[in-house]
Amino acid sequence: EDLLLDGQSVDRLALDMTGKPADAAIAVSAGVDGFAMESAMRMQWRRGRQGFQVQNLRIDAGPAGIWNLKSPSSLELTRTGYAFTTACLVEAGKGAMLCAEDDDRDIVLRSQDFPLALAEPWLNTASRDFVYRGDIDIRAELPKDFDFGRSGFVDIGVPVLTVGLRANTGT
Repeated sequence: EDLLLDGQSVDRLALDMTGKPADAAIAVSAGVDGFAMESAMRMQWRRGRQGFQVQNLRIDAGPAGIWNLKSPSSLELTRTGYAFTTACLVEAGKGAMLCAEDDDRDIVLRSQDFPLALAEPWLNTASRDFVYRGDIDIRAELPKDFDFGRSGFVDIGVPVLTVGLRANTGT
């Protein structure tokens, strides 16, 4: 039976943990439909303190380039929630960037020159007939508890936008 992720068949998935959960090294790699991800992290799982430190992360996003974690980032889980240090992904070719910051009750997202093609699934909700090309700059604040009844916002700047029609495949 196939393993599916958001409707896509997972081509490859590997998880390797060395050591005890109190201080273990973890390596993860996955491949889905021409996209790939590799990461190395440390897990610290002790009474009263659970967390992960992501030491590196590499994402091959196909035509949207290769993205790397700019510097290590950590995630700490508590009884009442979670906290994380700033995590930035940088695209190797032209230096596009996507960052997430912990702002107490909110997650702050910001991007610079982010490929619009990667945001297309969320922008193209009414019809699958359109294709978008260009780069976007994003500034967003989202509730950390994902309770969207609270306020938040997403500002998207699109300096240059090309909208085209997807080829008719007859399906």
